[in-house]
Amino acid sequence: MSARRPASGALADGAARARVAARATTVAATIVPGPPSPLGYRTLARAAGEPLAARTDLGGAAPSGPFRSLLVFVHLSDLHVTDPQSPARAEFLDRHGDPDSPLAAALGRIGTYRAQEMLTCQVVEAMARAVRALDGGPLTGAPPAFAVSTGDATDNSQANELEAYVALLDGGSEVVPDSGDARRYEGVGAEEPYDPRYWHPDGTPRGADDDVPRRRHGLPVVPGLLDACRAPFVATGLGLDWYAVFGNHDAMLGGTLPVTPALAARAVGSDKPVGLDPGVDVLGLLADNETRPSTEEWGVATGPTRPVTPDARRRPVPVGEWIAAHLPGHGYDEVAAAAERAHYAFDAGSIRCVVLDTVNRAGGWQGSLTAE
Repeated sequence: MSARRPASGALADGAARARVAARATTVAATIVPGPPSPLGYRTLARAAGEPLAARTDLGGAAPSGPFRSLLVFVHLSDLHVTDPQSPARAEFLDRHGDPDSPLAAALGRIGTYRAQEMLTCQVVEAMARAVRALDGGPLTGAPPAFAVSTGDATDNSQANELEAYVALLDGGSEVVPDSGDARRYEGVGAEEPYDPRYWHPDGTPRGADDDVPRRRHGLPVVPGLLDACRAPFVATGLGLDWYAVFGNHDAMLGGTLPVTPALAARAVGSDKPVGLDPGVDVLGLLADNETRPSTEEWGVATGPTRPVTPDARRRPVPVGEWIAAHLPGHGYDEVAAAAERAHYAFDAGSIRCVVLDTVNRAGGWQGSLTAE
């Protein structure tokens, strides 16, 4: 947000700072998909920057400048810090949207599994380092006043995900992107048990077929990735005050299911679901998930499982505890934690900032607003 003011020597200094700041933004360069491999897999590539655009739809005719800064802030969203080894995840649902699924045309992409999800802590660490490289906004050079993370900071509403995300943004403490058995990776990309529907970065076990992501899409072999991704590191942190927003993935398992005693026990237990009960209506379940489905509807209680190492740190987090984990600061206070009130407002200079809680606590990802 910007407004005009008369030119001055200070503005000239600001313009110089803005040119420096722009080097770390999309004004200088963008990141785009690179050329595809023969099977379609793409790495990322650096591309030309994008010019700043005046939003005349918001405030009338574009000002001619020079500008003064009203507020500069950093916006982060959907960090989805993920425990990819958790038994409370349902990666197997994704195969119902695969091209060879008879339900693919009706369901489309489901999104309960992403091949790179074991690297979410490292991605957020890289984002924090990029934020620290920002000297100021690209228009005026004014330094950012704060950062805001607008929901879905965690992927599965788990205590260990929450602890890691707060540590990553605060900085200065060790992050351990691992759970369960510290000696081996137990997520769906592990060698044992081998499931060819998932990406196995370490390659194909002897006597097995190549996995579908590598065979069909050309994903690479990256030996040692499943050990490297679990290595602890000290978080850099944003180096800024930051505010938090509550999201559906921060509240519910998979961003959809309200926590029940049965689901909470599954999260900290030793049985990982690998499929639904054969009697479940998969199309009805996945095509219309706007209301709260029960554990029985999901077939969790009776579907096939495989053993994993239990971990109490995977317990689901109630909203009051989620808020309390952000104290002190980050927008919340003790009263909000006690009342489980995830909406608030704050002032940044002349700007009033309002944070809304749009999570539908009854279930589903579509959201809602209470009268309050």
